[in-house]
Amino acid sequence: MMLNKDKVRKLALKLGADLVGFGPAEAMDEAPAGHRARDFLPDARTVISAAARINYSAVDGLPLTRREYVNANDSSRALLNGVICGIARYLEEEGYSAIPFLQGSDRKMLMGDLSLKHAAVVAGLGEFGLNNLLLTPRFGPRVLLGAVVTDAPIIPDPPLKVQLCDLCGACLKACPVGAIKEPKGYDRRKGWSIDKHRCSHYIHEVLEPDYGHYSCGLCIKACHVGKEERLQREIQARLK
Repeated sequence: MMLNKDKVRKLALKLGADLVGFGPAEAMDEAPAGHRARDFLPDARTVISAAARINYSAVDGLPLTRREYVNANDSSRALLNGVICGIARYLEEEGYSAIPFLQGSDRKMLMGDLSLKHAAVVAGLGEFGLNNLLLTPRFGPRVLLGAVVTDAPIIPDPPLKVQLCDLCGACLKACPVGAIKEPKGYDRRKGWSIDKHRCSHYIHEVLEPDYGHYSCGLCIKACHVGKEERLQREIQARLK
C-alpha cells in the first residue's frame, strides 16, 4: 500500500521547507557511483527531496555581503536539517527505514554522500544548470537541499518538463576562477563537469581564511532563473 505523500509534504512544509518532491529511488542510478540512493539503502523505493530558499538580499549584495550570505545560509541550513530529520523520524514511526541526508561535502570535490542535486532532479524539483547547480522554477539556484532515502512506497512526482537553463553563460562569466566551462556535454538531468578543483581552491583557500568557512555565490547571483517570478511575487505582496 502506498504511503500518503500529502501527509509527508504537509509535514515538510510545516517544518519550514519551501519545496518538497518525491522520486523513485532507482532513478538515482544516473548519479555518480557511491552517491546513489540504493548505495546506502539497497531496498530503497523513494527519495524525498526538500529545499529551503537562500536569502535573496544577501545574494543580491554579493560580494560585499559575503559574510551575511554565509550567516543566512547557516540559518537556512539549520532549518532544513530539522525538516529532513523530521521527515525521517515520521517515516520510521510509520514502520519504514529512512535515512536523512543533510548538506555537507567533500571539501575537494564539493560533493555530499548522497547526490542531493540528483535527488532533487528525480523528485521533480528542478534541473541542472550550466553552473552544475540545481535550478528550480521558483527560486532558480537560490536553494539549499536535503533528502531522505526510504523504503516507503510513495507515488513519485512527475519530472520537471520545462527547460530552465538557456545556456546564457552569465554564470560562466561571473565565475572568478573560470571553473564553469563552455556547454559541451551539458545534460540538464544528469549534470556535467565543472572544474571543481578550481572552485574548491577558491572557496577553501582564498575565501575561507577571511570568512571562516566556504562561501562564494557569484554564479548563483548571476543566474536569471527565478528572478522574474520573484519580482512578480514582490509586486503582488506590495499590492495587498
